[in-house]
Amino acid sequence: MTLKEKLLNVMQECARIGKDAVNDEVGYEYVSAAKINDAVNRALVKNRIVTTAETSIKEHLVSGNLSWTSVEITITLHDVDSAETLTIRGAGEGIDKGDKSIAKAQTMAIKYAWKDTLHIVDSADDPDAVADKVQYKSKKPNLNNFTVPF
Repeated sequence: MTLKEKLLNVMQECARIGKDAVNDEVGYEYVSAAKINDAVNRALVKNRIVTTAETSIKEHLVSGNLSWTSVEITITLHDVDSAETLTIRGAGEGIDKGDKSIAKAQTMAIKYAWKDTLHIVDSADDPDAVADKVQYKSKKPNLNNFTVPF
């Protein structure tokens, strides 16, 4: 079986992953990165595919106690039974009041690399699907002094 055939099996096994988390700040349900990673890892192992990953920090900005990071993740899939490989990429951004912006950006990049590559269905990540449901439970963060390069 080729790597592409194995990846087709992984796609079938991960096609739909149910929501398991709620954004308390904005009030909508979503699929957590942990749930996606668990489902994808199980399917990859079952199909004898291992992965390696490399993160590249594109930008990292600090303003006061806020930090913002943009990353690109490169994930290489290796077929255990052959020398075949496939490389996928994902982009992510993270903002944090402490030191977790890089980790948040990596988590987002990995989650969306898998969602995009495997076509994992989840309407909760469609801004149009949740825009009318957004209700902040606390005051929106003030980012007036925070400069983001776009």
